[in-house]
Amino acid sequence: MINFLTNYKILITALFAIFLLITSNITSAAVFNISSGDVAGLISSINVANSTAEADVINLDEGIFNLLEPDNHLNGLPIITTEITIRGAGIDKTTIQRSLGLVEPRFRILEVSSSGKLTMERLALRGGFTKLEVEFGGGIFNRGILAIAN
Repeated sequence: MINFLTNYKILITALFAIFLLITSNITSAAVFNISSGDVAGLISSINVANSTAEADVINLDEGIFNLLEPDNHLNGLPIITTEITIRGAGIDKTTIQRSLGLVEPRFRILEVSSSGKLTMERLALRGGFTKLEVEFGGGIFNRGILAIAN
């Protein structure tokens, strides 16, 4: 009977260890692939990436992502609060822009919070504005870590 209980405890401990290993992989980094011009998909992927502690990657297809209105009061895209890489198809092939035909509303493209870490690769930003002279960053307002690579 003692051997049975000892073996049972070992089995339960092993199963618990396996459970912990499996569930720890659930929070692995996500990769999002966004079709050309899909602004709603880009906004959604940033929101999901912001909700995880892992470094996430957002791949943008070749094309123009026209921001027609702010996602929040001052920015066309959600504020970056975690580690995210946004990667385009080439600096001359992928552009995120405030729609160039707009006079109003005026807004910047994006903001990196003090907890955020944004890497931008192979894409261009264009057309961002701030509303008032006291606001900062027409294209990007960075309070965190920002890396830009061609």
